[in-house]
Amino acid sequence: MAIPRLFVGDMGIKLRLYTGIDITGNYTLSIEYKKPDGVTGSWSAEEESTYYCTYILQSGDLDTAGEWEIQTYIVSYNESDKIHGDITKLFVYTPVT
Repeated sequence: MAIPRLFVGDMGIKLRLYTGIDITGNYTLSIEYKKPDGVTGSWSAEEESTYYCTYILQSGDLDTAGEWEIQTYIVSYNESDKIHGDITKLFVYTPVT
């Protein structure tokens, strides 16, 4: 995943993650995160292509500086499959102003 350097408060940047499986069709996609302070949560993701999902950062998403962990979470509509993707680490910097 190639992304620009991220800063607290940034928004409009597309996160694009490789899922490792064919996600075409009947899946609910999300990107789970763990902030540097240990707080966890998730963002609803969209299918971009056969193996990639995306999320566009919104206002308030990046609210903590430091190292974040993110990963895809894929659930089939009948919930028979629940799959986590690889963990990606990204660093969120504090802006000058």
